[in-house]
Amino acid sequence: MNIDETNITMIHSVLINDLKTRLFKQHNEGKVRNPFTIVTDDDHQDDIAQMVSWVHKCASVNDINKLLTHYGDLFIDEDVNDEGRIFTLDGTLNYVLGLLVKRIEKITYTIY
Repeated sequence: MNIDETNITMIHSVLINDLKTRLFKQHNEGKVRNPFTIVTDDDHQDDIAQMVSWVHKCASVNDINKLLTHYGDLFIDEDVNDEGRIFTLDGTLNYVLGLLVKRIEKITYTIY
């Protein structure tokens, strides 16, 4: 299922924000978990840049599914990862819709 061009910018935005948060959390946990491994902020910035580039290439739900499968380790210990649901097309679609709903709720909450 291809994403309509009018929606693609917002979908890319919510994906980038969520994946950045998850990458940042993983980066910080890596520093704490193994203090003898050198994990630099430059490495983190490279990971972010690569992820953003991949997100901008996503034009369909299938593309997003492949992206999420690649970043599957970011979803460990998450409800969305139970039984691999996020790694199905339905799971991917529900994940993206959930991100959009959270974005709408956040905007609505700040208006009122």
